[in-house]
Amino acid sequence: MGHGGLLCGRTIWALALIGVMGCVRTTQAEADSTPSTMTVGYENGLFLRDAENAFGLRIGGWIQARYEYLRRPDDEDLSSFYIRRLRLDIRGHVLSEDLTFRILQELARDANLQDGWINYAFNPAMELRIGQFTVPFQWHREVGPRRQHFAERGVPSETFGLRGGRDIGVMLHGRNESDTMKYGVGIFDGAGRNVRESNSRGHMASARLALAALGTLPREESDYRFSEQANLAFGLGAQAANRSELRAWDLGRSAGDDPDAEPDVRGDWASVTADARFAYRGFSLVADGYLRSVDPRAAAVDSYDGWAYMLSAGYFLIPKRLEMAGRYSELRLDSNDADTEQTAWGLGANLYLKGHDWKLRFNYLNRERENGERDDFILVEHHLQF
Repeated sequence: MGHGGLLCGRTIWALALIGVMGCVRTTQAEADSTPSTMTVGYENGLFLRDAENAFGLRIGGWIQARYEYLRRPDDEDLSSFYIRRLRLDIRGHVLSEDLTFRILQELARDANLQDGWINYAFNPAMELRIGQFTVPFQWHREVGPRRQHFAERGVPSETFGLRGGRDIGVMLHGRNESDTMKYGVGIFDGAGRNVRESNSRGHMASARLALAALGTLPREESDYRFSEQANLAFGLGAQAANRSELRAWDLGRSAGDDPDAEPDVRGDWASVTADARFAYRGFSLVADGYLRSVDPRAAAVDSYDGWAYMLSAGYFLIPKRLEMAGRYSELRLDSNDADTEQTAWGLGANLYLKGHDWKLRFNYLNRERENGERDDFILVEHHLQF
């Protein structure tokens, strides 16, 4: 790990230590007037809190060690072992249980901050979050990869969603008491996580609404719980940005007639998504689709629309132990240009050693790109949450 990674890691641990010391000092300061004790234990992570629960700290994380084999017909094959994710998760509350925070740090490969936010709950139906966090938009960001059928999100999710899934901004969100409805709506920078300066000149609005028609809102893609009653939930999401950095969405056509000119990669864009998830007795099915309209702010590039969809299913051959999964997806970056079409499919087996906290994954993925290139991808992953 480079100096930046070490610095980030040390910073996180320093913040954790400060939080612990703050709790201890507060307890000591009040000891003369009000007897107080600290509680330390383990429950989904190491926790520390005072007797009144005015201050609380929880430290956890997860590590994903992986072997990958990538077969590329037109290039040299790749075979490698590496750490896909190594994350330290620090969360807690200060002054009140309603005022919470989270610091989620990625320590593998290029160390970087994932989450860094402060949240205040006026009530369960209305909470305000400020900082860097997952934007409300799509199913495959709302449900993290460790709770999905496959170790990696599908091509449509990665292509039609915000890169990295996180951004810096402010969000209003909440859910009802019966846990059958939740929402999130916010304004964000639009350039993605950890960006101080970007080519964007505007901002991005993003929103999501999820409803459960049968049962309660799901928190996993697989039906690990082996639901005795059918569960059916729907979601809708929308994003829109003005004068935003397009990255690869200009399809490489924004340089105009002058090949030496610096391309203007800003533009206006809007995306919508819809998803549905059904689960019953170990079987689960997720379907999601996307539509996107892009208007590059370059004279040589016309506006265009794109679409994508994906189906993913899983079934437990051995309840709560062995799950088989499969998925298929298709997308077209420009609906009027067949050369921008991509397809992908995959097969997987998930061995659950202790729920979603400890599992082994075996995935085979195949992707055919718009230029005719085809990749065959095999991965074996060991996931452990602590």
